[in-house]
Amino acid sequence: MFLMRLIDRHIGREIVGKSFTTAIWLLAVYLFIALLDLLEDIDLENQLTFVIQVIGLSIPRMIYELAPMIFLIGTIMALATLARQLEFTGMQAGGISKYRIAGSVVGFSLIFAVVMFVWGEVVVPLSESKRAHIKDSQENVLSPKQERSGVWIRDRNQFIYVDEIEKENKLAGIYIYHFSDHGRLVKQTQAEHGNILEDSEVLEMWDVEEKLFNRGEIEVRNSEKITHPIKVEVNLIGVQRRDPSVLTVKELYKSIQFLRANGLKSDFFDLAFWNRFIIPMSMLVMAIFAILFTFRRRRSFGTGPLVFIGLIFGLIYFAVQQSVGYIAMLNGLSPVVGTFTAFLLFSICTGVALTRI
Repeated sequence: MFLMRLIDRHIGREIVGKSFTTAIWLLAVYLFIALLDLLEDIDLENQLTFVIQVIGLSIPRMIYELAPMIFLIGTIMALATLARQLEFTGMQAGGISKYRIAGSVVGFSLIFAVVMFVWGEVVVPLSESKRAHIKDSQENVLSPKQERSGVWIRDRNQFIYVDEIEKENKLAGIYIYHFSDHGRLVKQTQAEHGNILEDSEVLEMWDVEEKLFNRGEIEVRNSEKITHPIKVEVNLIGVQRRDPSVLTVKELYKSIQFLRANGLKSDFFDLAFWNRFIIPMSMLVMAIFAILFTFRRRRSFGTGPLVFIGLIFGLIYFAVQQSVGYIAMLNGLSPVVGTFTAFLLFSICTGVALTRI
């Protein structure tokens, strides 16, 4: 038992070390690309601090998104190194089977999956929230087109359109359409600015124009300021303009319920919700694929080609997973089907191949 724990730790150390090296190289490439993309919109000389903060705070999200690829390449390199040094041969000579060694790698992939899930739930949302706050504070960096983001909200028999959200409770360009219980438009309210009071559940509006529709006649009223009752959670007002990929599972669930309650599509949030589970679970597929390459490779097959083929496999896997998810959405299928199709397909194929090593 002690020997098995020692072997598990040894294999785990190799995987962690090689994965750390892989992460540095992949992050360097992605950070360079992100820097080039950011420099298209800003002046580096005047915004150097801003660039450093935004790029630095994007690292946690990059690590999370690249985690399966990092683990795949790191595991291939680690197992290839152990095989080249004949350590696996020594283990098997000592009575340890290939399946026991494979079980050690799979077990470590599950630990890595749990760590990445927690990372995506705790670290990534905090860093992305801070990064978004810094970007919002630099109004000169964003173009007006990027700042404007209209959203629809439903509150009982009225539909509210907000043209621009400065903060979660600071609104501009407000249009409210009031319908009767029979579905007839009875009033339209338009305001230049508004503010939601959290405690009183009231929407304050300034520079207001109201149009009342009654038996074919239209009555127009203009007011400097009016108040309007509204029962919508303030922290969910801007949910439609938020990036679903950086929300926690709890926030995604609440956002999905909010969108559905307002009669709005939640497909992208559903897809992001299930992806939060698929990305960590993908570690299992990557671990099995790395094991297959290690135990079935030819002696003349070096680590370099293994890493290259592993990289191609990882790119194919994520391309298929993402495309199948969107294809399912376009065809009216549940995002759950699209999200799990690629994972199950690759899991079955690699699982069957694993039984034949």
